[in-house]
Amino acid sequence: MASDKVMAQVCGELIAAFPNFPLTRETIATYGRALADIPDAALRAAAAARIASGRFFPSVSELRASAEGGEGYSLRRAAVQLHDAFYRDGTFNRTEWEEVAGSMERQGRAVAAASVRAEAAMLGSSA
Repeated sequence: MASDKVMAQVCGELIAAFPNFPLTRETIATYGRALADIPDAALRAAAAARIASGRFFPSVSELRASAEGGEGYSLRRAAVQLHDAFYRDGTFNRTEWEEVAGSMERQGRAVAAASVRAEAAMLGSSA
């Protein structure tokens, strides 16, 4: 789930994209608590989607909606980013894969979750 390190990185990327937002430590802490249940990969992907399409620093609810499948975003995108990271630089973190699959399962997307788990098993055996 969203770690403090990833939350700080995401806020850093967001503030770079939206420099007029008055980001404080309290804001980072609030976002971190409110988004703690979102997988790291999904949070990164949601922030990237908001940077690409937003005009303003996203609210907690906008990031959550993007991470949970709203506004055209899919957890599948997070899985694709994990896949790309593996082939780009060999990065493989089984926990992140399972977090994405678990989130899909909680949304009732069992087939997608099984697909993500199968790919993680295949990549993990070659990592």
